[in-house]
Amino acid sequence: MSLVRGVGTNDVGGYVDGVVSHWYTVWSDMLTRCYWEASLKRRPTYCGCVVTDEWKVASKFLEWFDENYVKGWVLDKDLLVRDNKLYGPDTCLFLPQEVNKFLTLRTLHRGDFPLGVRKYSKAGKYAGQASFGDGKRYRLGYFSTPEEAHRAWQEAKIKRCNQLIEKYSAYPKVVLGLQRVLKDLTFDLENKLITESL
Repeated sequence: MSLVRGVGTNDVGGYVDGVVSHWYTVWSDMLTRCYWEASLKRRPTYCGCVVTDEWKVASKFLEWFDENYVKGWVLDKDLLVRDNKLYGPDTCLFLPQEVNKFLTLRTLHRGDFPLGVRKYSKAGKYAGQASFGDGKRYRLGYFSTPEEAHRAWQEAKIKRCNQLIEKYSAYPKVVLGLQRVLKDLTFDLENKLITESL
């Protein structure tokens, strides 16, 4: 039996009537993100990410999938544990797209400025901007320093995080993860620290 992406053991199949099962796509995509060299070159933020030995066995992942999957939601490793690099049953959950996108920071594209900040050269100021998971970017105003613009970003993210906690209150693990993000953002804001990750 050949290994999926060199590490995964598929002991249960993955096709129903010739169609790839959704759980199998989620499982193989996870392995691809962590272990396939071509994928790591395209998405270097996944360098160093690993999958627990348990989840390298398809049947074990399928058991967890069947107990936790919410239709239309995506597998996430970042909400419960800040700066997490491990895919496993204790660190992962399924999230709605808007929460997953709320966590996306595009750190490789921001340049030398803090998150949510770009130089507005015409006025010699710094623009604050944020995305909240709805596919749009919101302007937060213009500021004299990058730090002021970043604080506006932190405040906007805190406000949106509270809204998401309320919206997904029926999902305890999602709320737990969002409360962790809210606590970290609030700590950074109150202590005038630059937020590097969520």
